[in-house]
Amino acid sequence: MVWFGIIVVLTVMGIAEVASQCGVCMPSRVSCETESTYHICVGDQKIGPYTCEADEVCTNSPNVCERRSNIQGSIRNVCGVNDNGNGYCEDCSNDHLFTCASRTQGARCVNGVMSTTVLFDCGEDEICVTEAYEIFETVCVPKCAFDFIGYNVSCNNEVYTPPTLEPPTTPTLLEQQGICKDAAVGKSKRFFFAYADSSCRNYVYCERDSVTNPYFISTFAGSCHSPNPYFNTAIERCQARVPENCRTDAPTTEGF
Repeated sequence: MVWFGIIVVLTVMGIAEVASQCGVCMPSRVSCETESTYHICVGDQKIGPYTCEADEVCTNSPNVCERRSNIQGSIRNVCGVNDNGNGYCEDCSNDHLFTCASRTQGARCVNGVMSTTVLFDCGEDEICVTEAYEIFETVCVPKCAFDFIGYNVSCNNEVYTPPTLEPPTTPTLLEQQGICKDAAVGKSKRFFFAYADSSCRNYVYCERDSVTNPYFISTFAGSCHSPNPYFNTAIERCQARVPENCRTDAPTTEGF
């Protein structure tokens, strides 16, 4: 904890731009009040409000107002929210390795998307801050450091609740024949597994009496569920992460 505190002090001294919080005077002597309005900080007073241009938002940049297209790297939309509605909650943009799933839970980013299966709890009296990883290489920040730096909490929810997935629709026997026929191209096996759709959660078992026979004598469909929601046709079992061959072998259809 002592070492973390030293890092916090050095970071605040050398990297002032991380101290960006909605409604708080930043090192630029500006306080963003909403996405598009701000005050100028003069001593203990705030002068304004002032308004950014129609296509700009208030940021921690020295320019204050920036186009949304320029929001990247250390430049933050200080009072903005992402599509999840909570700051940088579940945000895996900018090549983030980790993000926040709740106020006290972090998650691994996989291919630019938050993994719903690789979650971890922050320590006691720690708060999850997605943007903290760029400085501290961790998203779990002690509350004292959180308050001292002036971070925004990334997620408002106390506990992560995974989205409810629609139950898979089982392809008909005729559709299973079509899936097997398409997946058989280039294969010299009599029996194998194929992806039923682009989600890589649903699969079809395919079996034929000859590698030259276009008709499959036996097929059946199945699906994977949490905590191992993805099927891997290479090892013929369900697993936690999206398999490498999902992009290359799965059909482009999303389901039946």
